[in-house]
Amino acid sequence: GTNPHLVGPLFDDTVFVASYSKHFRCVVEKEPFSNTLGWLGINSDVYYGAASNYREEWFEEGSMPQLSVSDPDLDPANGLRYLYSHWSDGGARTHFTAPIIAPTIFTAFYDKQFQCTVQKSHLRNYGDIIIDGVTYPNTFEQNFWTYSGSTYELTVTTPDGAGDTLYNFDHWSEGGDPSPTHITLPVDTNTVYTAVYDTEYITIELTAIPSSWDLGIIGLYDTRTMTEGEVIILGVRSPYNVNLGLRIANTGLFWSSGYAPDEDKFVLRARFDDNYFPPPLFQPSLDYVKTTLTWATEDVFGPGGINIPSDSSENLWLQFIAPVLSTTFDPQTIILEVWVQVDLP
Repeated sequence: GTNPHLVGPLFDDTVFVASYSKHFRCVVEKEPFSNTLGWLGINSDVYYGAASNYREEWFEEGSMPQLSVSDPDLDPANGLRYLYSHWSDGGARTHFTAPIIAPTIFTAFYDKQFQCTVQKSHLRNYGDIIIDGVTYPNTFEQNFWTYSGSTYELTVTTPDGAGDTLYNFDHWSEGGDPSPTHITLPVDTNTVYTAVYDTEYITIELTAIPSSWDLGIIGLYDTRTMTEGEVIILGVRSPYNVNLGLRIANTGLFWSSGYAPDEDKFVLRARFDDNYFPPPLFQPSLDYVKTTLTWATEDVFGPGGINIPSDSSENLWLQFIAPVLSTTFDPQTIILEVWVQVDLP
């Protein structure tokens, strides 16, 4: 019967035995105790928030309760998270315990992490950020997760920049460290590490002699390559070595440019070098000039156009392929822009 309950009617001597099952008070908890972000599961019950980091439960002797915890436990607004590490009894994140034979404490251990940020004061996507040997290219800001009490090696590139503007590293916001490589203090909260840069404006002089190339009258689908007497000589004066880039700013009134000639479509190819004679070959896929800016490399417009020292010159050789068909035979003026920027490490 239940407790309490009625018995009878009784007609003889009778023995009534009350049977008890033995239970043990057990604790199921999360460590650190400050982690109230996720959930805690005990058999079919799930507890959230403040109820998820500590529970006292009575388990019957010999039973094997199922324990489970969340992972990761996140607080994005405060740059905080807890990563599950292990249970004190050695079980998996979700597991059945060994048979209960005594009061027991079951602890799920977590590693506390803070979200930190490395930021460059110039706020432009120039140069790299390196965090403990991992490089994040072409960025001014990078978030990363840190373990409480740990230190980290942070590195930024210097100088950063593009065109005629350079940003030179000066110091770190933490402790004023003047080295681009900085070892943080032990982390105890989410932190922004700012690399402070100074701005340097550079005067770059670029001359072009001659400044134009007159092709005269050219037939449909004809190819014209500059001769040694037509080459454009680019002169550079700059406090730093520079790189060159090209783009077609204007394709004429009726024409367009492209990789291959077509109706009302021409091809313009370019090479930079120091030779006295035209290149023996222009690479169709590497040397054609687009309407978007393309910077020279060892392969693109190369081998020249890169790392050009001050007070020096560079030859610009051009090759033109006329349209296959043209809806106009009026004179066309094509504007080619030469861009220059400081060569950075």
